[in-house]
Amino acid sequence: MRALFLPVFLVVLSIPLQAQYEEILLPQNRLAFNLMSIKAHQVVDEGPRYYPYFFSGLRYKRLIDDNILRFTFSYFHKLEETLDIDFSRSGTLKEVEMGFGYQRNFTDYRIKPYVAADLSILMNSAVRKNNGVKDESYEKKVLDKFGIGISPAVGLRFETGSALSFSFETSLQFLMSWKNGITFFHLPYTVPITNEIKESGLYSSWNPVSGIFVTLDF
Repeated sequence: MRALFLPVFLVVLSIPLQAQYEEILLPQNRLAFNLMSIKAHQVVDEGPRYYPYFFSGLRYKRLIDDNILRFTFSYFHKLEETLDIDFSRSGTLKEVEMGFGYQRNFTDYRIKPYVAADLSILMNSAVRKNNGVKDESYEKKVLDKFGIGISPAVGLRFETGSALSFSFETSLQFLMSWKNGITFFHLPYTVPITNEIKESGLYSSWNPVSGIFVTLDF
């Protein structure tokens, strides 16, 4: 009887420890809100290369130890207008970007550097208009773009000791992209010229601030 009691006692004693161990390994959920990003876009011809965007996306993370699976959704909408001596330029850009990838944290301190890589899908639509001030010319471009590729990233996560944390991230994009659209050009007293745009190729860009995130753990 005593010989049977000892193994049973050890098994019962190990149950809370095993449950605690399994609880530690359970994935955690994190929801991040992108407060600001600075990304490479061109809204108007010969315009700025980079634009800031505010409150432009969400990121959901599933955490297992230091390994993180993440899904990102971003939406950008930008209107821009410039004016100089010869031309007035205006443009509209609408873009949806989705990413699914892996993130790896380093160190157990409150400031955690990390690396990540996402499979990115990008869809945008742009309209650009150029009006000649002197020659009264008019040009309009309508362009749709679809891209898929890889986006490696590095970042820093700042933990506050509560359920909230902050992170800063910068990234590169390598996308295979397809562009389709038309250009329309007109001068006074001439026949309008319309051309079709069909382009494809590998494009790369650097996003200096792909996101400043505030994250809620739950």
